[in-house]
Amino acid sequence: MAALVGVGSLAVHQLRFLLWYGHHSDRALSAQRHAYLTVVGPVVVTAGVLAFARFLDRLARGARTSAPGLRRLWLVMSAVLAGMFCVQESLEGLLSDGHPGGLAGIAGHGGWLAAPLSALVGLALAVALRAGAHAAELLPHARSPRPPLPAAPLSLQPVILSPPRRGPWLAIVAARAPPAASA
Repeated sequence: MAALVGVGSLAVHQLRFLLWYGHHSDRALSAQRHAYLTVVGPVVVTAGVLAFARFLDRLARGARTSAPGLRRLWLVMSAVLAGMFCVQESLEGLLSDGHPGGLAGIAGHGGWLAAPLSALVGLALAVALRAGAHAAELLPHARSPRPPLPAAPLSLQPVILSPPRRGPWLAIVAARAPPAASA
């Protein structure tokens, strides 16, 4: 889910610039010191792809997943994405010279588009999570590739090991007293 939220946050940020600046969004991103996204973007997308591959692996193994109701999940995802956008833009305003700070950094230059975009992307994430949970329910239980573990014993009484029995020829040797001390 964390990887999905990261991908969703990146989507909200990039869609906001694309919708507001159009074909000039690359120029606006570089003017507002968003160069870090050239590194962070591929890392976030890679994490999302790896999380999706992990989900498919778990699904193939028959793991069951669950997700809250669609409305609740949509509301939470949308609020988280909007909050992440506000924090990201606030940090960019504090750390970058070319980025507006304060409320102008969050709502200005098309920043207000983040609210409806967060709702839209939040809905897409909620639907994806619910679809994953339903897919897990529809598939038959997969068999584990590992062999089953042996069954536990019915009784867990301690095993008492007795010392080995001595042969009859050792009985004669053991009955003799130690040698007397010489004077």
